Formats: sequence, C-alpha cells, structure tokens
Amino acid sequence: KKSEVKEVLVSSKQRQKNKFVCMVRGLEKFGVKLPDACKLFKKKFSCGASVVETADNKEEIEIQGNVKDDVVPLIIKELGIEKSSIFFVEGTGAKLTKVPVE
Repeated sequence: KKSEVKEVLVSSKQRQKNKFVCMVRGLEKFGVKLPDACKLFKKKFSCGASVVETADNKEEIEIQGNVKDDVVPLIIKELGIEKSSIFFVEGTGAKLTKVPVE
C-alpha cells in the first residue's frame, strides 16, 4: 500500500453572484487539528469558517469569502507547512488542475 501524499489543496468556488467560499483540505495529514485551524481562520479573516465533511468522507475547512490568496501565507506562517506542499485547485469536475503556489 502506497503512503498517502501529504499536500494541502486550496480552492475557491462561487456560491452566489459575488459570494465565494474558500476550501482548504489536507491539513490533517500534517497533524493540524481542523477545529483549531478553523478558529484561527475565523479570527484572522473576521468571517465564518466551518469544518465540513466532503462526499468522500474526508473533512475540509470552508471559509466564507474569497480569501484564497490570503490563506496560503497564513498556513505557511501559523501552521508551519512548507510552500512546496500547498497547491491551488482550479477548474471543476474532470478538468481539475493543481497549480503550485508561487
């Protein structure tokens, strides 16, 4: 059995006309407790954030607002995860592409 690749995936999706939610998944692979990370995001971005279960029975953090670009420096600084392990996910369905963070 292969060992699971440790990476953090950050994506953004449109909820209504100009309302967005930012999804962060994969933090638990680095030993981060999701409720604690969720509380950190709530404080830093002054917005709602929650731990939600995905369709494949994994958990991810959903942050209200388009904070995709601001969340990466926070993950690196506060949670101590290297930049090389963080990817942006773009597209939907079969056209998903992982873009490394610059």
